Amino acid sequence: MEGHVTLERQFSPVPKSQKESESDEILSAWGYDKPKTWGDMDREFRCVILAEAGAGKTEELRQRAKTLASLGQPSFFIRIEDIEADFYKAFEIGEEAQFQAWLQSMGEAWFFLDSVDEARLENPSAFEKALRRFAKSIKSGAHRAHIYLSSRPYAWRPKEDRRLLDDLLYLTGPQEGECDIEGQQSEPQSMLTIYTMHPLDEERIRRFCVARQTNNINHLLHEIERANLWSLAERPFDLEGILAKWAADNALGSRLELLRHNIDNRLRDDHNSDRAQRQPLNLERGQRRRASFGRRRCVDWTGRSKCSRCCSSQTRYRSRTRPR
Repeated sequence: MEGHVTLERQFSPVPKSQKESESDEILSAWGYDKPKTWGDMDREFRCVILAEAGAGKTEELRQRAKTLASLGQPSFFIRIEDIEADFYKAFEIGEEAQFQAWLQSMGEAWFFLDSVDEARLENPSAFEKALRRFAKSIKSGAHRAHIYLSSRPYAWRPKEDRRLLDDLLYLTGPQEGECDIEGQQSEPQSMLTIYTMHPLDEERIRRFCVARQTNNINHLLHEIERANLWSLAERPFDLEGILAKWAADNALGSRLELLRHNIDNRLRDDHNSDRAQRQPLNLERGQRRRASFGRRRCVDWTGRSKCSRCCSSQTRYRSRTRPR
């Protein structure tokens, strides 16, 4: 994959209740609900960032860790699935000496942990074990640690995982002076906040295309509209696939053609080479499965073919002349 493109990604907190959700919708409709950027997120102490596969979570966390490190801040990008085996070797950005120096200081540090879904892929309990190891390692400086976890939405368990994070890394949020019905001071609230990372909008898609030196961007965006591909283009990983096909053919074709092109690229493990070594995919086997799936989709509930392109004429003839 080519170099990172800075897109000023946006984040919004996940509503905690139906009432809060309705309030957020009203504020958004009136233009008061402004999404957060990394400049805002840097001030968070405990947060989880949710986004779909291919949305760019890993790269965003890695690049933010690099940015803060370049500014002289103690900043660490860590693979959650590697923490239990060796905490310090799990650092992809940051080093053990920097970590120890931070622990002995009075300053703050930023930890970017990627990702909950990858940690649970091989063993459902791996995430909890890794988080316990992490919490133990930073214990003396936990109140000075800004901690960010990434996850796909399906892998994040709202109640159980929030409880686990608060049990291990609890930090009290600022009190707003609210009182309950009896006039008692309300209980302290956790600083843990769950965010969603916004998909790319058209402006950011265009900016991405410019950074990749894409030809005829206006026509490309028109083709994305024609083929109803915005749901793919809004994810950087899939957008790379769109641009690759556009560069090769100067056309996108149908949605199915583009999906096949992207699936072939994924089966070649271009997304993440180090994680691909843990979860190898075989291109030939994957293509056979894709073809098999396509044939199954071309058969209706009677077992007869519905597609004239992917089934042979002899097969179609037999299906028409099958005895009743």
